[in-house]
Amino acid sequence: IEDGAPTFGTLTNTRCTSESSTAQKYGGSNSFLVTEDGSTSTNFYTRFAGTGLTNTKPYQGEVWVYLPSGQTTDTITLYQKVNNGEILYDSTTVTDTWTKLSTGAFTVIGHVSDWYMAVRGVESGGGSVGSGDIYYWDDMSFKEVKIEDLKGSNDGTVYGATIDDDLYGSDTPVIPRAIDNAPTVQAD
Repeated sequence: IEDGAPTFGTLTNTRCTSESSTAQKYGGSNSFLVTEDGSTSTNFYTRFAGTGLTNTKPYQGEVWVYLPSGQTTDTITLYQKVNNGEILYDSTTVTDTWTKLSTGAFTVIGHVSDWYMAVRGVESGGGSVGSGDIYYWDDMSFKEVKIEDLKGSNDGTVYGATIDDDLYGSDTPVIPRAIDNAPTVQAD
């Protein structure tokens, strides 16, 4: 984004304009400012047709977003279009601070050319977004999920697993410790 354009894929604006901006930034010196263009709609967004992604390989995506307060647009969502459908991965209503939106693990299945990721500004009640409303995005990335083949009998592909960012996945069970309530015993 530092040179004013994403470093991957094709960027398309829908009911908005986008440009490099120094007003807000997460990483580096620039981010993308997305401005609603005055259309009457429930959303506006930039979308990225990914190039360099391989059909059937697992990936994980993320983007940092900034939603200013005091406007009609009150939510930013992260969508993926796959063939004829869409998947909502993540959203935020947090304002005036940078927030990470993530896809978790996903696989591009079908036509890679018919795939895109969209960062959308919406009004959560389903009404129209405000004319001239804005949001920012920065540091979008797609990383291939690679799994080491420890057995030598497969290609390392994992099915049905999820990826946690923290050390223990926030779901490590707490094992209760036994308490010895027996009376003190003395030897004869």
